Amino acid sequence: MTNNSTCMEPQSPVPSTLPALLIMDFILGLPGNILALCLLGFKAPWKPANIYLLNLALADVLLLLALPFHIDSGLRGSWIFGDPFCRISFFMLSINQSASIAFLTVLVVDRFYRIVYPHHPVCRMRIQTIVMVVCGIWGAVVTLRLPLLVTRLLRSSENVSALLCQNIDIWTNTGAVMRVHNSLLMIEFVIAFLLVVISSIRICYHIRGNRKLREHRRVKRTMFLLLTIVIIENRAVVYDHCVVWLGARIKEKRQAGETA
Repeated sequence: MTNNSTCMEPQSPVPSTLPALLIMDFILGLPGNILALCLLGFKAPWKPANIYLLNLALADVLLLLALPFHIDSGLRGSWIFGDPFCRISFFMLSINQSASIAFLTVLVVDRFYRIVYPHHPVCRMRIQTIVMVVCGIWGAVVTLRLPLLVTRLLRSSENVSALLCQNIDIWTNTGAVMRVHNSLLMIEFVIAFLLVVISSIRICYHIRGNRKLREHRRVKRTMFLLLTIVIIENRAVVYDHCVVWLGARIKEKRQAGETA
């Protein structure tokens, strides 16, 4: 393999911005998520919320561990780790990102039922059932991303400028597998976003209308925890993808202007 090998496509409109974002995500996210794994895995009681949080932290850690390779690619200007690892790395990033979105959504919906409808069957689910739900989520996100392992993501170009494997051109690549991947990503995000927003609004209105809940410290801690998790998770998912999506649109407009 030569230094002309690039993941996805040769030119990036945000070559310096994205590595900086990934470095920030890695430095700020890895220690906190590892600490959360240790506390939730060895110290916290095995309750539904803690199980969802444990898997959310696990998904984030696995995603963050793949970032150094993409940071290196963005800073170096070429992908040097070969085509198989390009596929595996993108596969890992995709499944763990989807798992993060899924567990965040399930956590918020679980809190919604426990606060607004405390007698609902969801609130009486056994730990064994919760574990089955968790396994089902992991199984679904892995199965839906398996086609990425047989999709060639590494391409050669005369231009030495390179992109990260999972970077901008996931939004402009016309391959069938990538179109399906992009559609799944958008559907997952939109559904999760709507569920989180609707559940959070309903919880807030329910608390405002119930004086006992409004003064209950445990409920306040729960809402603060959910708000913090939602902000952190959505910043990592939405902001980074908005940057690369806008970069792709800028690239398309520049190319259209050059051909006009």
